[in-house]
Amino acid sequence: MWSTPSACRDRGWFTEYTPFQSITENIFLSSPGQDVEGLGTVELRVERSPDSGDYTVLRLTSVLHTPSLLSNVIGQPIVERYRIVTGGGGGAEGIYDGEERIAYFDPGTTGRLRQPRVCGPPVGPPLGPSTLDGLQHFVVGVRWPEEERERWEAFQARPVVKQLPLRLAG
Repeated sequence: MWSTPSACRDRGWFTEYTPFQSITENIFLSSPGQDVEGLGTVELRVERSPDSGDYTVLRLTSVLHTPSLLSNVIGQPIVERYRIVTGGGGGAEGIYDGEERIAYFDPGTTGRLRQPRVCGPPVGPPLGPSTLDGLQHFVVGVRWPEEERERWEAFQARPVVKQLPLRLAG
């Protein structure tokens, strides 16, 4: 489901990246959407459970690079690969690959948004403060219009032209 894609503010999080100019729409407001500068893969090093020191990689593909977005967003496509468990308490909340929990939701996160616990140094990159800290009421959502998704698919399907090295006669 492409209507609510994953989106990332910082180009540095991408392990694979293709520049591509596009735009998103705001799901909740009539305000303009955000500029997209590219798409790619983001691999997050996340903790499996609290205070375990055990971590794994949560791999997100087709992530939109939207530098002006309020926060990073893990969108609907995640359910195509992983199972998300929320509610019920008892510490079972998290992201699962089959029956194995690969990430837990940080209990100290802002509001009702679920945020996997991302590893900082030395396992992961340095982390800054959350852009959501201190916000009382907020909504975060991204919609990528169908026509923009189709443009991306056409862009990916284009033939790749390889340039051969120039040889001088002589």
